[in-house]
Parts: sequence; structure tokens; C-alpha cells
Amino acid sequence: MRTLAPVVELRRMASGERTPPLQVLKTALAVGLSWEVVTALLGHTVPVFAALAALLTVQITVYQSVSRALQRVLGVVAGVLVAYLIAREVGLHAWSVGLVVLCALAVGWLLGLGPQAAIQVPISALLVMVLGAATPGYAIDRIVDTAVGAAVGVAVNAAIVAPTNLLPTAGTVTSLARALRLLLVEMSDADSIGDPSRTVGWLV
Repeated sequence: MRTLAPVVELRRMASGERTPPLQVLKTALAVGLSWEVVTALLGHTVPVFAALAALLTVQITVYQSVSRALQRVLGVVAGVLVAYLIAREVGLHAWSVGLVVLCALAVGWLLGLGPQAAIQVPISALLVMVLGAATPGYAIDRIVDTAVGAAVGVAVNAAIVAPTNLLPTAGTVTSLARALRLLLVEMSDADSIGDPSRTVGWLV
């Protein structure tokens, strides 16, 4: 008679720790709210990146949510800047795609990003490189959607039965928002006048 012990053991090893039901509900709420906020306030018809940011931002604690939000936004911004610096000069080719990914991975490593954020750098760079050329404003929309989704995820996690092990985060979030606003203004100005040389200092 066959035993189910190996199957049970494999299931135990693969399952890991279950997500608390409250976190599941908060995540779903954050995704829906981020979609509605971006659609209603910014007019983006399919804000999938806002929803993804909210989905990945809601964590067990508010501190973890803020950390994940900052890392994700930083990874997206870095990827967009890599695409701005390289894609405009070399165009879209097989070798240039590999070059962009290589540079994006190197930037993620140099910035000391965690695994979740580091992978956002090449993903964002590729999307901007491929889709940005045919969609005006795509790069800026991706940054804005990601920032809004991450902010909604943090807000929902903090507002609904917030965990007690919190760390001060308001100053960090405010500083990030201010820096993103200045960066977006600079990117918009550079894009409008067609001066790619102004993007060199964005990664410094």
C-alpha cells in the first residue's frame, strides 16, 4: 500500500506560511482603491501599474509596506532613467535590449536594492524602451501610477487595523514624494525640448 507521507511532506515544504485573512482583504481593497484613484484623478484608463504596486506593497507591517513601496518606486524610476539614457541613443534591437537589461541590472546592484526592487529596474527599462517609443508620456505615467499605487497600499495598511510595531515613516514618504515631483518636472521639461543630455545627471 502506497503511503502519502512524501506528498504531505512536499506540500508542507512548498506551502510556507499562509497570508493572514486580514492582509488578503486589505490587499484587495488597496488594489481596487489605487485603480479608482488613478482613473478618477489622473484619467489613466488602464492603471495596471498602480494596481500592481498596491498589490506588492501591502505587507504584514506598515514598516515593511513603506520599505517595499520605496524600493519598488526607486526600482521603477531607475529603470525609466536607464531607458532614457540608452534607448534614445541606440534604438530598439536585439543587442540593445540585452545592453539595457545589463545596465539596468548593474544599476540595481549599485543602488543596493533588494531582490523585489532590483528586478523592477530591468522590467521598467524594457517596458519603457519597447512601449515608450510608441506611447508618448508612457515613462512618466509608469512612475506616477507606481507611486500612487504604492502610496495607497501603505495608506490602507496603516489605516485598517494597523500593526503595533510601526516605525516613523511620514518624513521618509514626504521626502520621496517631493523628490519624485522634482524628477518628473525635470523629465517632462527634457522630453518637451528634446534634450537627452539633461538626463545624464538623473542617475548620479
